[in-house]
Amino acid sequence: KVTQSIPIRVEQEEMRISWPTASSIVYGQRVCDSRLSGGRSNIPGNFEWDSSYLYEQPGAGTATYKVIFRPNENNYRAESRFINITVNKAPVRITSNPSATSIVYGQSLSNSVLSGFRANVDGQLRWSNPNITPNAGDYYADAVFTPYNQNYESTTIRVRVVVRKSTPVLSNTYYTSNY
Repeated sequence: KVTQSIPIRVEQEEMRISWPTASSIVYGQRVCDSRLSGGRSNIPGNFEWDSSYLYEQPGAGTATYKVIFRPNENNYRAESRFINITVNKAPVRITSNPSATSIVYGQSLSNSVLSGFRANVDGQLRWSNPNITPNAGDYYADAVFTPYNQNYESTTIRVRVVVRKSTPVLSNTYYTSNY
């Protein structure tokens, strides 16, 4: 009986990966709240965020984090790539609506003071168009709240302004006529 060893070279199939895209999240959410979808490989496995980034809360804009493809078989090594996540600005939560001081017909909105506004973030509340001079009566104007923290959206609020009638000013001018 004759035995002979014959070396056999087994080549791995080349891994072909189509990387997933990340779902957008809102400021305040974590990287792990973004879902990966659309990724494929010819080798069975899973796409996942790198665990060192899972609980980070990125600022609004585009953030880039590492995604790892882990093959189910131990014969293949994991591959990774950086993928973008769109982080949308968070909405402002208004806790108290503003009120406006009254103005007199002929005055612009810039003469009306906004007060009483409260939100979950600090910022500045201004009239959208402070140069408008509304007619007498109730006038509803837009005010824009711009958060100091750029991770939050600006928001527009309708505010009632009472515009009082103006009092005419009479002068003591006499006219004479020669006939």
